[in-house]
Amino acid sequence: ALAMTMDEVAEVRETGLNANLQVLGVLLTHVDVRLVIHRDLMDNIRTDFGQDLPIFETFIRRSPRIPESQVRRQSIFQYDPTGAAATAYRALAEEISRGWK
Repeated sequence: ALAMTMDEVAEVRETGLNANLQVLGVLLTHVDVRLVIHRDLMDNIRTDFGQDLPIFETFIRRSPRIPESQVRRQSIFQYDPTGAAATAYRALAEEISRGWK
């Protein structure tokens, strides 16, 4: 899926729709670090794409709170402000902010 997304980005650049389009970084989501396959996948993405694309250090763990917040039409920050998902998204915002300075 990541390779397909990068192909789409290249196509948008080439067609002139947005010649300056850039990918800020890759965010890994729905991660369950208890699963070996997820840990291996994270390592593979960092190894295979990390030379060409920034891979955010922050990742979002799988959490039932995210779909629960969506059902209630609330952001994760409103629904579970101190939970792991909200904390991870705050960490992502901080990581992005540090990168812009």
